[in-house]
Amino acid sequence: MFMKTNLPALGRFTCAVLLSAAAVWSARADYPSIILTHSPLGYWRFDETVISPPLNKITNATALGSIADGFCVADATKGQPGIVGNSVRFNNPGNVVGFCGSKIDVPYNAALNPNPPFSIEFWTKPNSLGSDTSFGFCPLENLDPNFSSGSRAGWIFYLNNTGTWQFRLGNRNGYAGLLTATSGNAVAGVWQHIVATWDGTNANLYANGVNIGSAAISATNWLDNAQSFLRFGGTPLTGNNAETPAISATSNNGNRGYDGWLEEVAIYPKVLSPSNIFAHDNAATTNNAGYTAQILADNPAGYWPMNDSAYTAPNPGTYPVATNSGSLGSAADGTNMVGTVAGQNGPGYAGFGAGDKAVFFDGDNGYFQVKNAPRPSLHRQDHHGRLGQANGAGLFP
Repeated sequence: MFMKTNLPALGRFTCAVLLSAAAVWSARADYPSIILTHSPLGYWRFDETVISPPLNKITNATALGSIADGFCVADATKGQPGIVGNSVRFNNPGNVVGFCGSKIDVPYNAALNPNPPFSIEFWTKPNSLGSDTSFGFCPLENLDPNFSSGSRAGWIFYLNNTGTWQFRLGNRNGYAGLLTATSGNAVAGVWQHIVATWDGTNANLYANGVNIGSAAISATNWLDNAQSFLRFGGTPLTGNNAETPAISATSNNGNRGYDGWLEEVAIYPKVLSPSNIFAHDNAATTNNAGYTAQILADNPAGYWPMNDSAYTAPNPGTYPVATNSGSLGSAADGTNMVGTVAGQNGPGYAGFGAGDKAVFFDGDNGYFQVKNAPRPSLHRQDHHGRLGQANGAGLFP
């Protein structure tokens, strides 16, 4: 059985083979013909051009553009009232430590992971604080949990049951340093402006424009997140989500999911000055209509205002069908489920034919599902949870 899921790498490999064998295969130099000579049961070219339902995402407002948009998962609810325009609501019923259901993931981008100096800013309103006296729950993080169970490379914010804020900087073996606030406690149901700055030596934490804690943390012991996503609404660490306990216990489904609202998240490749921070906090009331422009004037690397409109789940009847060109025909047609976008440009290799198309997967929600064809030798295949594009898949007896 052969499944083509990594288009860019496999496309280059396939093209190289065709070029090197051009003298032998000149009569069937196109990729689809070569695949069909092997009599696949299923062969999905993803050449459909039908319009897909819109993705459920939040918009990045900086020059990085849509490549830094975030994808909403589960019941992360857009279009909620915020301190500046709209916000996103995250839910963790009962503040369960091992749970991270609603969340937003931004694909990895090096520009969002600067070495110090940098600053992280956001507005948040906890719905509840829970009962966890240690870490608490996580509204925002940028950790890389890979390589070892103790890896915490990057940074993370926690909020515990007393409303105490904590900002942590990590490495492959744990944490390089912790900054625990000594004032500025959060209150359930009240909006708060939070900023953390770090110059590689000194870390500072601010709430509502006022410094609430400082710590000496050396960059010598710190390591940046070099590959993992940025997440709003929880950690990327292992958890025990009720709907998928076995999966979440061995994956980055996450834990310590946040229960509350979040908006105006920004990452800066510099230390914001105390006067900058005070001005941003003040702007929510004195320059509300111009708040976004004021933030962009300070040149954040990534900025998610979260003013996106509420999302309406699409009718399943609008999901694009992917035609099976294999011997099982329409009995093995597939569906590009919500979180995919059909009709994207393919790699452009001549062997794929004119007008070659691909399908985009958002990395969190999108997957391709094949019908259960009435034949024992065909098993259902899903392409699930992969960020990127694919423009062909084959299933052989």
